[in-house]
Amino acid sequence: MDEQFVSIGKAAKMLGMSIDGLRKWEREGRLIPVRRRYRVADLRALMQDAPGVARSMSINSNHANRIHNIWYRFQKLWNIL
Repeated sequence: MDEQFVSIGKAAKMLGMSIDGLRKWEREGRLIPVRRRYRVADLRALMQDAPGVARSMSINSNHANRIHNIWYRFQKLWNIL
């Protein structure tokens, strides 16, 4: 199956975060773009550990729940479920 890619703006919306936040993750090596696009598989991997993402971003459990809900919508959008 061909890899799917999305722009930084769409990736930020899918993850419920800012473009600046994604750029920070790039600098930290947590997310690596390909031609300024992000692999959907990489976004999925980040979201699989939503509580871990929340801890690393120093956000509370309400935000972790929001991240989980965004991940659920993301999966529906890409017909993963």
